[in-house]
Formats: sequence, structure tokens, C-alpha cells
Amino acid sequence: MHVPHQPSRHAKAARIGRFALPGALTVYLGFSGGGFFAGEPAKVAVLLAVLLVLRTTLADRPSEGFGRLLLVAGAALGLFAVWCLLSALWSDAPARAMIEFDRALMYWLALVLFASVASRPGDVDWTMRGVAVGMWVVCGAGFISRALPEVWPIEPNLVNERLSYPLTYWNAMGVIAALSIILAVHLTCSEREPAPVRVIAAGALPALLATLIFTFSRGGIAVGVIGVVAYLVLARPWGAVGGLLAVVPTSVIAAIAALDADLLAMDDPTTRAAVEQGETVALTVGACMLVAALVRGAAVLLDRRLSRLSIGPAARHVGGGLAVTVTVGAVLVALVGFDGAGYLDRQLERFTEGTPSTETGPQRGRLTDPSNNGRLDHWEVALSAFEAEPVLGTGAGTYANEWLRQRDIPMDVEDAHSLYLETLGELGLTGLLLLAVAILAILAAFASGLRSERRHVHAALLAAGVAWVVHAGIDWDWEMAAVTLWFFALGGACLARSSVAEPQRTPRRMARVAVSVALLALAVTPALIALSQSALNDSVAGLKAGDCDTAIDSALQSVSASRVRAEPYLVLSLCDSRLDAQELAVRTARRAIRLDPDNWRTHYTLALAQANAGTDPRPAMRTALALNPLGSVPREAGRRLLTTKDPQKWRRRARMTRLPIE
Repeated sequence: MHVPHQPSRHAKAARIGRFALPGALTVYLGFSGGGFFAGEPAKVAVLLAVLLVLRTTLADRPSEGFGRLLLVAGAALGLFAVWCLLSALWSDAPARAMIEFDRALMYWLALVLFASVASRPGDVDWTMRGVAVGMWVVCGAGFISRALPEVWPIEPNLVNERLSYPLTYWNAMGVIAALSIILAVHLTCSEREPAPVRVIAAGALPALLATLIFTFSRGGIAVGVIGVVAYLVLARPWGAVGGLLAVVPTSVIAAIAALDADLLAMDDPTTRAAVEQGETVALTVGACMLVAALVRGAAVLLDRRLSRLSIGPAARHVGGGLAVTVTVGAVLVALVGFDGAGYLDRQLERFTEGTPSTETGPQRGRLTDPSNNGRLDHWEVALSAFEAEPVLGTGAGTYANEWLRQRDIPMDVEDAHSLYLETLGELGLTGLLLLAVAILAILAAFASGLRSERRHVHAALLAAGVAWVVHAGIDWDWEMAAVTLWFFALGGACLARSSVAEPQRTPRRMARVAVSVALLALAVTPALIALSQSALNDSVAGLKAGDCDTAIDSALQSVSASRVRAEPYLVLSLCDSRLDAQELAVRTARRAIRLDPDNWRTHYTLALAQANAGTDPRPAMRTALALNPLGSVPREAGRRLLTTKDPQKWRRRARMTRLPIE
């Protein structure tokens, strides 16, 4: 007779960690620049690798959740990470490849870690709730920083008119707010959620929508609408009656209050008048949150009555067909009766024209402007890179170099504003195929429960997943780990086998040791990048402050951690020039060029070092200009260094030239 396996203390700890970790990491990454900069994904990758080692060594059955679909997703994403690393062989930019490898490795580790724990009833539900809470914390901080800046003061950002704190990028804040709204709609509309969860989620929605409005992110709003509609259609929860009754009026009022707060969408939202306006918005949103929670609490009784209704399959099919018929009819009426086709044609033409106008206000007017905001230019450069190297790509992380070299507009960007086109340009068809297989496998896992009694939670995950997949195609969500890690963590949780499946054998000690050693070896690269990045940050700060002693010491520490990065050598070269060690400055700059030959900053630094040394800087300066012809820094330096042959003028003018490190 089979005796059911009793979970050990380690198994219980694994389940608790599974519930809390994705949400906690979302908060951590959210308050760490969204996880964009090199050090943060590396740190998270190391943490996940260590947790996976602990599970491998301590758990009775460390791979009990692994199934066939995970092998597909895990193999594809793992090979994608390896492909990122291998691309250094043909890009001649090993540091860029390593940083992108760390990011992909982080996602792979999250996928494998959360898939390793066998799924039990309710596990995915709790994990998703944890993710939702983590996103709400990030959005709540952003809302308070905008509406009540005296309570949560922050430093001004690049585009201060749009809410970007704490992720540092307004469109990333827009998509995390949209994802939060999708999950909150599920949590308040599903009658299968505990009553307190339904009430809390309803109370959160007005603030989440106000946060989304403050970002003025057209993409975020669009995918939020797509996700909410998809969830309601796929889940068809009885609780939607009471849930929408509670949240629609209150959320609309909160959104209007945020839209009307025009002073909070100015360059300085902390003036006295803006603060007063923010206080009014905060009071309005707070009241809406309270009313939504109270109405939702009262509607719990309605949920119970509605959930007792039974509709047969035939009626459901008729209702579904009627809904499709009404939808198609409405679309046809709009296209034919209200010149919908002409309207779409005009909007498409405006999309291809350029950047959004601001005639009706600094930000509010952009919500109805369909212009592409420069994305077509970004996509054209990515496609150009793909045409040059269709199979291999130009190398992971090299899009920034391609953009600076080919761009037609003076806009500085690091990414192509499309995960798929950037992958196509950097890693070729091979990279895109591997990434697509991994993403589609996760979406398939989300969709796998739509016909089961767990339809609601799977509908929420699929709706949020589709929203992320769509938005990743028009922005750089892949690089913002705070809005992406959840996809792979919950993807792993959904890919995990059920605990009632045939139990696996306990692996032998040598197998555990071998797997643990392999995982620790994988963690070496991100650990070194994390150490290198921390020292590099201190080095750059020292250089900007004029403290070359600190800058040199920290740069050397960065080099010790990772010898393939060009940036610390740039700092060393610039400081060597300041300290009148000109020959050393030239040698160090040449070392940086060997590590990143297509980076204009390395050649620019060499030109400065040569000018300070009294040798001809013009060839290096011309190369820097060729790699970044529209850059204000190299153009200004070019005007100074290319117009003379006098070594004394080179020295004098080099000291007046701006640094290549921002």
C-alpha cells in the first residue's frame, strides 16, 4: 500500500519561500532602479542560485516538480542565456555579453527554482497574491511620492512630469501599475478568493489606477485594458458583479482626480500649489479606496448567492456566442457607421509621423496622441543589425552601440524598445527562437488551467502574461527585472507537476553534489559582475568629485572582480591624465578599446589621453565621432581637437573637454 509522502520541514520552508519570495524580490528590484543596472540582476541571480543549491542539498526530492513542459521552457531559456554569453565571441564585447547573460540567468534560475517544488492546491494562488502585494507596494510608494511629496520626498528625475519613482522609468511604472490592476481585478472579482482578499483588492484599485494615470504611459494603459478585458472574458467570475460595482465608480473618480491635477504633471510637482493639489488628490483617492472596500465587503453576500447559480454547458455556449456576436456587431457598426476605418487610418498615419504633440498640456494631451515617440527609429536600427547578421546577431548588449552609430535623431537610448526586435538584432534568429519557445511554454502553462476549477487564477495569470508579452514588444521591460521576474517565477510555479503525481526517487548524494557544484559555478559570473559594479559605482563617483585617489582604488577593485569590463579602465585613464601619467593613460585607454572596440567612449578617452600627452588625438577622435556622430560630447570635443595641429592647444583644450562618463 502506498503511504503518502509527508512533507519535511525543508519542504514546508520551500513552500513558504515560494509564496513570499517573488513579491519580496519585486519590491527589492522596484526600489533598486527597477533592476535595470548591471549589479541588481547579478545579485538576484546569486541569491536564486544559492537557494537552488540549498534546495538541491536539503530537500528530500529537490526536483519533484519538474515535468515535460518545464524541460521545454527551461532548456530554451537556458540555451538563450548561454547564447548571450557565447555572443561575446563575435561581438568582441565580453562585458556586455556577461551582463546580459546574468539577466537571462536570473530569469532561468527563477523559472527552475519555482518549478522544482511540486504544486499543491492553492500554491499558485498564494504566490500570485504575494506578487500582487509586492507590486502594490511599489505603486503605493510611487503614488505617495507624487501626491504627498512632503511625506515621501524624492530627487527630480529626467522627465519629472511623469511618475517614474521608484523604478526610475515612467513606462515601467505604467506597466507595473497595469499588471497590479489586472491582478487586483482578479482578486476582487473572483468569488473563490477569501472575502478579506476581495475587500483589500477593491480598496487598492483606485490608488493603482491613479498611479497609472500619473505615469501617462499610453502603453501601460493599453495593456491594462487588454488584460482586464481578457481576464473577465476568460474567467467569467460571478464575483465580477459585486467587484465591478465596488471598483468601477470609485476608480473612475480617482482617475479623474489624477487627470485634473495638472500641477502634478509639471516639471516641478512640489510647488506650494502643486502640494495643495496633491493633498486634494490623496484625500479623494483615499475616500474612493474606503468606499470601494466598504461596498465590496457588502457585496460578498451577493457573491455567495450568485455562485449558487448553475448554468449548463449549452447556455454557456449560447451566452459566449451571443457575446461574440454583439462584439463583432459593435465593431462593424463603429467601422461603417462612424467612419471607424477612416479614424484608424488617420491614427496609423499619426503613429508613423513622429513624437507626440503637447498642444493641450504637457502630459495629458499625450494620452490621446498615437505618435510613435521615436520607436520606429529604434526598431529600424534593430532590424538593420539583424539584416547585417541574421543568424548570430551583433552580440548581446550591443544595441546601444548600433543605435549611436546609425541614429537619425539625437536621442540617447540603451535598448530598442522591443524585446523581440532587440533580440533579433543582437542574437539573430537563433536567439529569438529560443526566447519565443520559453515565453510560449510559460503562456501555455498559464492557459492550462482555463478548463479546470482553477480557471480564475489561470485566467488572471494568462491575462497578466499576455499584457507583459505585448508591452515587452514596445518597450524595454526585459531589462526592468521588477516588471519581468514575476513572469518566470509564476511561470515556473505553473509548470511544476502536481504533488499527486508519481513521486520521484530521492537523488543520490553524488548527484546532489554535482548539481550543486554546477549551480555554484553558474553563480560565479553574476557574483563577479555584482562586485565589479559596486566598485565601479564608487569609482565613477570619485572621478566626478575630483577625488582620483578614491576613483583609482575603486576602479582597480572593479578590475580585480572582472577584467573584461572597459568602464573601470576609462576611469583609470582619465585619472592618470589628471595625475600627469600620460603614457600610462594612453596604454590604459587602449586596453579599454580592446575590451569594447565599438564603444565611442573608449576611443574618446584615448583621444583625450593622447591630447594630454601631446600626441595626435585626431584618429581616435574621428573614430569616436564615427561611432557616435550625433553625440553632443564627441562633436564638441571634435571641434576642439580636430581643428588644430598644435600639441599645446591639444593639451589645453583636452582639459576643457567634457568627460565621456556620465
